[in-house]
Amino acid sequence: MTKLRINFSLKFIALAFLSFSFFGFSQEAKYEVGEVSLTKETLYDSDSRTFIFFEGAKYNIENSSIPFKEVQIELSSNQEIEQVELSNYSISVVEDEVVSTTILNSEDLDDDFKIEVSYFYFKKRKFAEIKVTPFRVANSGQVEVLKRFDLSYRKKAVAERRNKTATVFKNSSVLSAGEWYKIAVNKESVFKLTYSFFVRNGIDIESIDPRTIKIYGNKAGMLPELNQNNDVDDLEELSILVVGENDGDFSRQDYVLFYGQDPNSKYYDTIADRFIHTQNIYSDSTYYFITFGGALGKRIGNQESLSGTPTNTVSVFDDFQYFEKDRTNFIKSGQEWVGDLFDATTTYQYNFSFPNIDLSSNARLSISAFARSSVPSNLNIQVANSANTLQFFTVNFDRYDTPFAEESKSVYVFQPNSPNLTVTATYSKPQSSSKAWMNFIELNVRRRLVFSGQTMFFRDVNSVVANGLTRFNLSGQLQSAKVWNVSDYRNVLNQEFSLSANTATFVASSNSLQEYVVFNDGDSTVGFSGKVMNQNLHALSNIDYIIVAHPLFKEHAETLAEFRRNDGLTVEVVLPEQIYNEFGAGSQSPVAIRSLMRMLYEKANSAADLPKYLLLYGDGSYDNKNRISGNTNFIVTYQSKNSTSPVASYVSDDYMAVLDPSEGAYTGADNDKVDLGVGRFPVKNLNESLGVLNKILLYGTQQSLGDWRNLSVFVADDEDGTLHMNHSAIVSRNIDSVPFMNVEKIYLDAFPQIATPGGDRYPQATIAINSAINKGSLLINYTGHGGETGWTAERVIGVSDINAWQNNKKLPLFITATCEFSRFDDPLRNSGGEMVLLNKDGGGVALMTTTRLVYATPNLYLNDTLYKRMFEKANGEYKYQRLGDIFAITKAQHSNSANAKNFTLLGDPATKLAIPKYNVVTTAINGSPVNGKDTLKALSKVTFAGEVRDENGNLMTNFNGFVYPTIFDKIRSFTTLNNDNNGPYNYKSRNSRLFKGKASVVNGIFSFDFIVPKDISYNVGSGKVSYYADDNQIDASGGSTDFLIGGTADSVVLDDQGPNIEMFLNDKNFVYGGITHENPTLILELSDEQGINTVGNGVGHDLVAYIDDKTDESFILNDFYEAALDDYTSGKVNYPMNGLAEGKHRLTVKAWDIHNNSSERTLEFEVLKEKDVKLDHVLNYPNPFTTNTQFWFEHNQAGQTLDVKVDVYTVSGKLVRSISQVIQATGYQSRSIEWDGRDDFGDRIGRGVYVYRLKVSSRNGSVAEKYEKLVIL
Repeated sequence: MTKLRINFSLKFIALAFLSFSFFGFSQEAKYEVGEVSLTKETLYDSDSRTFIFFEGAKYNIENSSIPFKEVQIELSSNQEIEQVELSNYSISVVEDEVVSTTILNSEDLDDDFKIEVSYFYFKKRKFAEIKVTPFRVANSGQVEVLKRFDLSYRKKAVAERRNKTATVFKNSSVLSAGEWYKIAVNKESVFKLTYSFFVRNGIDIESIDPRTIKIYGNKAGMLPELNQNNDVDDLEELSILVVGENDGDFSRQDYVLFYGQDPNSKYYDTIADRFIHTQNIYSDSTYYFITFGGALGKRIGNQESLSGTPTNTVSVFDDFQYFEKDRTNFIKSGQEWVGDLFDATTTYQYNFSFPNIDLSSNARLSISAFARSSVPSNLNIQVANSANTLQFFTVNFDRYDTPFAEESKSVYVFQPNSPNLTVTATYSKPQSSSKAWMNFIELNVRRRLVFSGQTMFFRDVNSVVANGLTRFNLSGQLQSAKVWNVSDYRNVLNQEFSLSANTATFVASSNSLQEYVVFNDGDSTVGFSGKVMNQNLHALSNIDYIIVAHPLFKEHAETLAEFRRNDGLTVEVVLPEQIYNEFGAGSQSPVAIRSLMRMLYEKANSAADLPKYLLLYGDGSYDNKNRISGNTNFIVTYQSKNSTSPVASYVSDDYMAVLDPSEGAYTGADNDKVDLGVGRFPVKNLNESLGVLNKILLYGTQQSLGDWRNLSVFVADDEDGTLHMNHSAIVSRNIDSVPFMNVEKIYLDAFPQIATPGGDRYPQATIAINSAINKGSLLINYTGHGGETGWTAERVIGVSDINAWQNNKKLPLFITATCEFSRFDDPLRNSGGEMVLLNKDGGGVALMTTTRLVYATPNLYLNDTLYKRMFEKANGEYKYQRLGDIFAITKAQHSNSANAKNFTLLGDPATKLAIPKYNVVTTAINGSPVNGKDTLKALSKVTFAGEVRDENGNLMTNFNGFVYPTIFDKIRSFTTLNNDNNGPYNYKSRNSRLFKGKASVVNGIFSFDFIVPKDISYNVGSGKVSYYADDNQIDASGGSTDFLIGGTADSVVLDDQGPNIEMFLNDKNFVYGGITHENPTLILELSDEQGINTVGNGVGHDLVAYIDDKTDESFILNDFYEAALDDYTSGKVNYPMNGLAEGKHRLTVKAWDIHNNSSERTLEFEVLKEKDVKLDHVLNYPNPFTTNTQFWFEHNQAGQTLDVKVDVYTVSGKLVRSISQVIQATGYQSRSIEWDGRDDFGDRIGRGVYVYRLKVSSRNGSVAEKYEKLVIL
């Protein structure tokens, strides 16, 4: 047996890993690559990319477009993979077409099949990830593919590493007790808190023992992203100086001094040999916390000047300044913001001042800038007598998948000629469209150690040596100066020195770089953030679900939390500020939110105790620092480091759920895995919040029960050849093994394409999608092109469609594998995905969706995995019931590429997908046990019998309710229309519904009958029955294909009469010619002795409706028909219509019975918009009358509160009676006002003719009135 063997000397990469049954496999397993093909995808216009595709291919498109096969294996915590072996493999040559048009033609391809092993953790369980790249360049120069192989591996024992790097979190926060106040600084300095500061901010300082004043904080700058490097765990007490505290009273002349840090950090880069700054992308302030009382506070101690022979003497030090102003984000994505724009203005000057600069030492200028130009361009830099040039690569303006701008950065060494340095930058601007932006400027200089009276920080890199001892000679105005060593921000020390002839001298250790500050007085520019209420997030443990809620939405979040507690979860609602205080030193940061989850994760002693869900209750923005007017930064977002590439930049809420020690850096080469389900409500106000909350609550109650839970809808675009339809078909195969699920396929190319002045359109596909959503479905899956406001280039779904959906009791989970449909972090636009969730009357319960540009081919495997996990069972139950579980496990099986990170969950991660728990089975057909041989023939009467059973197969004798059976004809083959000349696509679908009924279930048992329609497909083949049942509390579902359909019954009842049709709008009180709004509901009541035809097989035999005789725009009502209870001869339709034009219309309905006899019915109506009150059909009934009449009228204010007044006059104009009433208009017709024919004094008025005025006023001030006559007999 031929083998390929690869031995590994593995460097441990701690990458979180999952342990689930689907990962485990024996130490030898078989894999196939199969057919290798090409998929060409277009992003926008001509921007395209070609992918190599094979079944099960995975991609990491940031690094390479070459796909790979991936295997995940659970290990013990002390195991690694020692050896991987491939055997029984077959190799073939890749076709020239594939090689010549893809990356396989590059020189980067190895000369052997590449096998890589890495490790990760998922929910604290260790896994190995074996990646096989099945392409190589053979000795012949040809590219070969590994078509199939057996993979085996051998494990070895290693030291356990995870727990050694895990953080041990505190069990209580210092903020849990005492009185606390939060303050802010925006630069590095020594700060002064005076008596007036405390009094001005409402702190009763005179009642405080100053010896107990304490200040807490943490290291400034952004929190470390790598978990094992982030040691911020609650606030730490800092050493401070309280002048005048010894007497126990804080007098007016007393004050506090403390060292405060810049929110932007700086550090010395030993490789670059210079200081570098890091801009804080989350906060412009560093926060500190003041408290008092109890134990004595931590005070600044003295550091003596050391004795001994110095190894170095310092009178010149390193100084550092930078300039960075964040004004513009190129693509509304990513961490990078840039400053001055070189366009109309091509030259800017930047001034820096370094008093007592050492003119004999070199200085270094570091500069970064961006340019967008289709030809080479330059930024000319001049400082002192030095001139330099930044050169920029060109940008392809014609491709959307290339970087928006190119960065250029460099470091220049120059000789300073003055303490005041001006950096002049001039852009060459070779074309009118060429632009450049300044990013940052850094200056490293040497200054003489002279103190001029202004606070001055100093340090000296040259003095740092092992066992170093350095003498510092500081000259200047030092009579009242202090020198502090601030190298350790927690333990600031007062450096003692000797002063002689205006020179201060001290000797200190210089084993490491030491930072000092010399000052006379403190800086009083301290901001006051307010009082901090006691909190103690550190005391939390064993929490299933954390809801991080912006204060505006806290009440709604508490309602959701209580709802989930009743659902069996332990839930805690926390405010962002609380998290930032304990885990981020008071500054906002997604790392702080992750640290809270990490604390709960590390405290968990079992899998059951692990945190499972995180909800971010509030919208987010790509602008985390509120530079944009109307910003929506309610809950902080994590933006990618890449800020120029539309396909490599992303926003990720998953960032807050990668919890193991070696995770969190998000470098692009990481293999971090999310350890819990994260969702977000992108709400911006209370109305949006309440709308989403109500939808979530409704989805989880019996009000949303219905057979819509048995349907999955797959929508596919017509672009890129047949790519999207093929991908949709691959994903939908997962439903084939789920008996109760029915699939509706809406492929655009299967519908006529209409050319319009605005471009090609698919009006019938739009109707089909809107109908599918309004009638309800468990899942809506879209594969194809899209944008922020809709789907497909033909705009098959847009904003107006989304806002018109009315399906709030039948909410699907949307899965949208399309570009940036749910870009929730753009404050200036509500994306289509956001609107799907925010639509209070319908839309979706949640979306697993995309926030940036994505590629379809990498999407496919993620989408496919999502469905596999969604319907995976264990011990008779669905393994991953809640959306967060499904999403997390799906993400865990994928590389952490930008493409995968662009998928996010908008919605509640604790929502259970509405899959019925119990089972419905067929026990008999026409009185005989089900054996797979029963044949249902056209026009024959059929009786089904069945039962509702629990998960163990037992009859549920306490189940009393209704079952909704649907009988389908055989699977049929279809071919699309080839509208774009990309070739037709062949697919199969079971979409012919023979019968949909409603039957009583008594003690778990039911039966129903119907007559098989004439319009079946007459060849004999397997039919399908799909069941949904509920008893108004719980539900069940089932399905079977164990019977046949075909042929004609031996005896047939003759029938030549069409169905009876009754039609209304909105409610059964509607009259011919009545008024309605632009989104009415069509109500039909149908009956026929043989049954109604809703098959859809026979051409022209659909149940249809159309408006104003436009038969080419008819809408098919087959799927909306439901038979009456235990009666197949009658039924009803409720069909929501959307966006009708204002004015008069004529609605026609055509229905067929199962013998193909038809009937038509028409209804005229008028659409009036709801803004101003309009009246029609004002009358009183009966008229004439003797003792009692009702006033009837139609209006256009359904759902509104109306003030109605009826004034009755004699024909001469005398008022005899006024009737006033407030009504809540539930529909468009009112009959609630009655009159007994008496005047205002209770006396009966005389017989004769009277005039009345009916006046209606809405709460927005609109008024309408009409006059009519009545007769009293």
